[in-house]
Amino acid sequence: MDGLKTPVAQTTLALAGAHQIVLTPGAASDELHIRSTRTGQALLTLSVSADGVSVRVAGASVIIEAAEMLRLQARQLVLSALQELVVESGGTADLRIAGDLTMAAAAQSLIATEGDVSLRANDDVRLDGERIRLNCD
Repeated sequence: MDGLKTPVAQTTLALAGAHQIVLTPGAASDELHIRSTRTGQALLTLSVSADGVSVRVAGASVIIEAAEMLRLQARQLVLSALQELVVESGGTADLRIAGDLTMAAAAQSLIATEGDVSLRANDDVRLDGERIRLNCD
């Protein structure tokens, strides 16, 4: 047919329970949806295009668990929370940055609940504030 592809129809597979898998081929991307048969909402969508793969999850919560290690690796990684971001560790945490690190917030607290706080710099240490209060509560 002169190199034209015949359009492939959407394929739906009913699952036991209240869900279905819908495969939707497209010109720009192919998509796999897991939908609720009750609401029609796509709960999970995988899109594959020339730009790569994208994953979209609908719902109140998403949990990703790994028994040992979970690694996220990318040229650029962005974490964004609309209200609150919590990073927690039951053990130690180590943040290593090859370049510069800038932290900005309305207010900041650095608290050591046990032990010292150590500050070391290869060059100068500068404290700049309206008032510098040492050993005050």
